[in-house]
Amino acid sequence: MKGKIQKHEDFDNAIVHNTYKSTWLECKKTGNFKRLQKKKYPLEWLPFGLLQKFPKFRFIASFLKRNKEGVDAYKYYVDILKKNKRCKWENEFKKINAELEELGYSLKLSNALDVSGEPGFFAFDMNAVAKNVEVTAFASEVARAITEELGIESKKFDFQEDNLAQIYQHKKFDFIFIRYAIGFCENLKEFIAQCSLICNKGSLVYLSFSPASRGVMARWMFEDYVYLRQYREDFVVSAFEDGGFELISRNNQGSFRWDEDMSWVQKKLTSFYTKNLFSGCGQEELDQHNISLVFKMI
Repeated sequence: MKGKIQKHEDFDNAIVHNTYKSTWLECKKTGNFKRLQKKKYPLEWLPFGLLQKFPKFRFIASFLKRNKEGVDAYKYYVDILKKNKRCKWENEFKKINAELEELGYSLKLSNALDVSGEPGFFAFDMNAVAKNVEVTAFASEVARAITEELGIESKKFDFQEDNLAQIYQHKKFDFIFIRYAIGFCENLKEFIAQCSLICNKGSLVYLSFSPASRGVMARWMFEDYVYLRQYREDFVVSAFEDGGFELISRNNQGSFRWDEDMSWVQKKLTSFYTKNLFSGCGQEELDQHNISLVFKMI
């Protein structure tokens, strides 16, 4: 957003955006979005139990019905850990470590914390380089599984219910990683304040996220548990600066058109929402943009 950065959110007089499973509120001052999950989905009345018995309708039923959410949605990481299914997490640490090395920073002999780092493979790989690594997980069952299966100290942390500074009140970290998790934090400024209390002067915070866009709303409209908030990039940078950090690096991590990898059925159903959702917005708003920001404690 251009002009003076607005630092205070107001969702009482917000612009309302409607998708299949969510209602999004857009703050007119900041451009940030707040998500409200619908109490009842438009097609929730369909007999999904019956439809799932037929292969042709099984996929459709899977994304139209109500699925697990919150902590329950995260428990599948336990199975991933037990089976050591690395999949998309295979080279994640290697890539991010290369980013930091290009900036002239090394994790060697450091104390590092990976916030909401499920399923823990990133922290496990980082542990081969750093002096000490810890990780938090949203579900206590997952935190326990990370410790048992990977040997990495892990604690349960919920952005809304827990205080990072209290959990690690006797520790200081040289690096804190928050990878695509900040969208589940409803009070960004309070979280940054917590981070500052467990950082040393000169500590780095690596943050990757998808800046607010209507494309994100459209792309994930069939998900029961998705971002609770979407923050504009300038709002995030301003919040960290107010919290005692300075931005030292910004990298693009790729973009996706809102309907990339969607089935033709999903595209057809989203058309009932996207006409209004994308009304009056530019091409940038049609995509999900991924970026990484590195902040330094001053």
